Amino acid sequence: MEITGKVDGDRRAPSHLSRLCETCSRLDLSRLAWRQGSMVLPCPEVSLGTVDEVKSKETSCELCRLLADQLTEVTTKVGADDILQVKPRTYATLQTSPGDDKLLTVSYLCVEVVPVDFDGTYGPKLPPNFWITGKEQPPSPADFQPWNLMTLQACLDPVPTVGQFCEDIEGHSTSGEYLNFSGRLRTNEVNLRLPRRWLDLCHIAHGTSCNPTRTSKSVVGMRVVDVVNMTIVNAPPNCPYAALSYCWGSVQNFKCTTENYDLLSLPGGLATAPLPNTIRDAITVTLAMSLRYLWVDALCITQDDQDMVQSQIPLMDTIYSAAIVTIVAAGGDNSHSGLPGVQVGSRKIKTDIVRTGGLNVTRAPNAYYRLGVEDSVWRSRAWTMQEELFSNRKLIFTPERMVWTCRGDYWTEQEAREPSPRPERKALAPRVDGIETKLPDTLSFSTYETLVQAYSRRQMGYLSDSLNAFAGIERHLFTAAGYQVIWGLPQMWFTRCLAWRTRYETDQHHEKQVLSSHDGTTHSVGFPSWSWSAWQRIPNTDTFVTDPDLPDDKNLLIFYECSKGGCERRIDEQSNESLIQPWSPKSTSVEAVDTIPPPWVEGPQAISLSPECLSRSWDVSSGLLKFWTSAAIVYLRRRECYRTNTPWTYEVLNQNATRISLRINVQSTRHMDWPGKSDLQTQSLDVSPESDRSVLAFEAIVIGREKGTNYHCAALFALLVEWVDGIAYRRGLFTVEEAAWMQLERSWMLVTLG
Repeated sequence: MEITGKVDGDRRAPSHLSRLCETCSRLDLSRLAWRQGSMVLPCPEVSLGTVDEVKSKETSCELCRLLADQLTEVTTKVGADDILQVKPRTYATLQTSPGDDKLLTVSYLCVEVVPVDFDGTYGPKLPPNFWITGKEQPPSPADFQPWNLMTLQACLDPVPTVGQFCEDIEGHSTSGEYLNFSGRLRTNEVNLRLPRRWLDLCHIAHGTSCNPTRTSKSVVGMRVVDVVNMTIVNAPPNCPYAALSYCWGSVQNFKCTTENYDLLSLPGGLATAPLPNTIRDAITVTLAMSLRYLWVDALCITQDDQDMVQSQIPLMDTIYSAAIVTIVAAGGDNSHSGLPGVQVGSRKIKTDIVRTGGLNVTRAPNAYYRLGVEDSVWRSRAWTMQEELFSNRKLIFTPERMVWTCRGDYWTEQEAREPSPRPERKALAPRVDGIETKLPDTLSFSTYETLVQAYSRRQMGYLSDSLNAFAGIERHLFTAAGYQVIWGLPQMWFTRCLAWRTRYETDQHHEKQVLSSHDGTTHSVGFPSWSWSAWQRIPNTDTFVTDPDLPDDKNLLIFYECSKGGCERRIDEQSNESLIQPWSPKSTSVEAVDTIPPPWVEGPQAISLSPECLSRSWDVSSGLLKFWTSAAIVYLRRRECYRTNTPWTYEVLNQNATRISLRINVQSTRHMDWPGKSDLQTQSLDVSPESDRSVLAFEAIVIGREKGTNYHCAALFALLVEWVDGIAYRRGLFTVEEAAWMQLERSWMLVTLG
């Protein structure tokens, strides 16, 4: 007998004969979903017929109806003669019993659409910039490759439910059904007993490895929401609390201010407040988890109190790492979106169950093999990166499901994958933009670089927060260890970090950063052009990256940071090697240690500091750097190119119109007044107004040197700068061989870089 039906709530599906066509009735999906052996076994594919054949049987076959319904929802063009096939996608291999060497491979069942023109060749789609603009792009192998229509999940018979798991306090540890990663049934409203069940299970299965690494006592002046008395209170010492991570969005948000704080801090003060849905739902979930306190930025930080804002913003690493769990609102784009499934009618789940080939199958979420947040607005925001990174446990609400992820594992609402009495399998470690969600104890340049790249992909509502939303990461990695971070650039790698570049044209923004001095006064300082934080980000791209080869001749140039009061202090690039993983270039340098500076260093390197500056305490950075360096006039030739990420390519020429470098990266030239003619009046340059070429003169200043190796000559990193009132501003970065730089008309000068 075969079973089919729809399930509402935690009730079992009614048993009756399935309506299956001849093709579907012959399917043996169990051998695809649960296979004996390792995950390296070949994955067989099972054909279901053409699209037209499946559609013609939707009234007589439950499985065909399920597929036909999904075909009506996709926007991808589907041909009548395209083939539908089932293909397993492995996601776990485990032992069938403790001490047993027999393996069970668990797979989702992917239903693919195979274009009729598919020739069996797999390959990437050719990028748009591969072809000349205006020309028709020839077909790419990817145009005719199979694509995923929907995913089915295998379920045991009878199908387990979320409610049963929540009620089965001990049963999960002895029940064999939880060995097989079975799908399970859930309701439109989330079962609020499940988060608490997961929290208890995390304590049991993972011990202390997922516990907070800090406490509320670590944050001076921290406030929390008392969800029992619905009021804002000062956080009791070492109080267990949940934290909320969400997107404010562009809507009107209720927040704590100096005007309403007295009212909100009274018992019941929040009960009648117009709280947005996301915050109200988070309060409901916190209560359901038997936690009394909740931290929400909009309520626990007085938003118009600049002193409190400035003191709390750098502590996001502590606030989220001290939370028992972080509730993540990944199901909407603003604070009014709510947590899907908490309120009645806030989500709708399709729970079709079909039994075929000795196996129950149900729909799996679209992002079945991921956490389901990769394409969410929440994951795209800059502020949420450090919130995700520092949270030890996360309870994630997506439009399709509720997910638990911690340092030890991750569990999902629709799948029985919680721990059972079997040898520990390797947890599917969640990652943040390719970064492990636990930062290493030993610092490394690659960790910093990866974090900045990931951060640069994120969107930001206010560019004035370019460093604020990264402050918790800086504090965790550097400040807590006693190292300075100067406008986003760590002191121990300052020269290397000055050589950051971008793959795309982007403009400098002119927002200001609010800085606090020792006497408590605040100052608004413009972001310096030499910092990546001063440039607009391109969402979903690695806007800021570093060159594969970086300046490695440390202290060849000596950089000084300038204060608002007119004093300078040297940026010391020496580091404590016991805490910081040493950085080394990819190739071994020919030179050991340079005792003689290169010939382009033609004057003093250090700046004499006045006794007043040496005795005065540092106040607030002005964003200016001072340093002695080599400068020269170079000519930048711009050519039009047929690429989507940048419309131009560049070459560096000397005063004789000879090309000296192609290794160049310019942030943006849209703001520059490119001339129709140039000072370079030579026959080798076409600079007429009608030409796609144009030349502009720049002053270049050296910021670093890459030592020569057995494979290439020494090279210099230089900035293209524009001068305004005696201050140089970064406009681009290029690399040139040291020998070529020596051929330019150079000068040794004291530069102020803003």
